[in-house]
Amino acid sequence: MSLHRPKRPARSRVACTSRRACIALAVAATLGTAHASPDERRWGDILSVAMPLATLGYEFVADDRAAAWQYTESLGASLAATEVLKRTTHVERPDKTNAMSFPSGHATGAFAAASFIHRRYGFEAAWPAYGLATFVGYTRVHANRHRWIDVAGAAGVTTAMNWWLVTPKSQGMAVIPELGPRHTGLVISAQW
Repeated sequence: MSLHRPKRPARSRVACTSRRACIALAVAATLGTAHASPDERRWGDILSVAMPLATLGYEFVADDRAAAWQYTESLGASLAATEVLKRTTHVERPDKTNAMSFPSGHATGAFAAASFIHRRYGFEAAWPAYGLATFVGYTRVHANRHRWIDVAGAAGVTTAMNWWLVTPKSQGMAVIPELGPRHTGLVISAQW
């Protein structure tokens, strides 16, 4: 009987164009073998909390209090919406433990960070975080706690909250919906 090791995939060189993308890419590379370990669910648990904390921590280190506050608002709104949906949709989990499957709370935490980075700094800075958030969703599906639709629901909730509550940092024009108790409108903001 011959023992052989599976081949490692060839590593490609990817140029990092921003500090945040390089850090996220390094984290993703470090965790790249986590899917092979028996405790992949633990990695998903860790990332679902670490990603929001790291995102908020980055904004404080960068001394961008406005961004930190916007992220706190969007994360809080995303988590609240997730809880409301879980308690009103009554979707049974795949493992049949309860009827609070939709949307995934773990994926909400991870995608809240990824979609905030996307909204605030653009997709180029966010794609590594989206990869990690997708990995969190994978761990929840693989652990038989959620379906992919639950993960997609979490991504949709966080994207909606971030596009509503977060102002892009880049120069240019932003159109932001404004909803009030007695009015609905658009706020148009331009920087040059």
